Amino acid sequence: MYFRAIMLFYFRKGKNAAQTAKKISDVHENMVQKWFKKFHDGDFSLIDAKK
Repeated sequence: MYFRAIMLFYFRKGKNAAQTAKKISDVHENMVQKWFKKFHDGDFSLIDAKK
């Protein structure tokens, strides 16, 4: 459901499928980099830190 809502959001903004896929990919790449840094630093907790 989460991805569907994002896709609908970008569809309504006039973005095409390729543009939407790139936006989703960019966000997930940044998230993976953040988590790998945590793991590298020895933090293996799978729970997000409170903001």
